[in-house]
Amino acid sequence: MQSRAPHTARAGEFTATPPDGRILLVSCYELGQEPLGITVPAGVLARAGHPARLLDLAVSSIDIDAIERADLVAVSTPMHTALRLGTQVAAIVRRVNPD
Repeated sequence: MQSRAPHTARAGEFTATPPDGRILLVSCYELGQEPLGITVPAGVLARAGHPARLLDLAVSSIDIDAIERADLVAVSTPMHTALRLGTQVAAIVRRVNPD
């Protein structure tokens, strides 16, 4: 069995993603803490051979280019306040990348 390096990502940083990596994980409202709502799934996806790009909206602005390239966008809303931002992100995703 081949060993893989553990997936690591810091808040507000994109992971190194090959050109065919089309998964975008967006975190809303982590107040600058490590966005576990996206880093944990990103690690699971990476181990399965599906690297994801990460976007933490607490420390970065929305990346329209990443949304346009994505085949899948998942939005983490860890608390009720984040749900308002998450619904705004979902509306942007639907407008920019309706597929």
